Amino acid sequence: MIILEVQKFMKCSKFDINNRLHQWIRFFAEPDYFKHLPMELKSNYPNLRKAAIILDESKLTPGQQYTYDAYMDHIRCRNTEVMDSFKQGRLEGLQLSIAINKELKNGLLSHKEIAEKYSISVDEVKMMAEEF
Repeated sequence: MIILEVQKFMKCSKFDINNRLHQWIRFFAEPDYFKHLPMELKSNYPNLRKAAIILDESKLTPGQQYTYDAYMDHIRCRNTEVMDSFKQGRLEGLQLSIAINKELKNGLLSHKEIAEKYSISVDEVKMMAEEF
């Protein structure tokens, strides 16, 4: 068993914030330090950031915890809906692109007719024709 006086350790000249052990010691001494870091620095400390969030959640009353859990559930559901919509949109876009390319390959319809048939602009059809 090792006993460590956190405040004394942080004052020593060998303290290095890039050392993972020293980062955890800093967390125990000042848990709010990692919570209030700028976003670009937070990505350097993912586990400490999670620990700070869990520490904040443990301070909530049962009513606040219920509200927070409901809020997080709503956020997760919304993120899932957005990702599903994104996947569906990509699939529909790919199918539309294939259909338009077939029309361009056949050459039976003008760019304007293709645009009207698939509800897109003539410029988009021209752009696809150039890339085709």
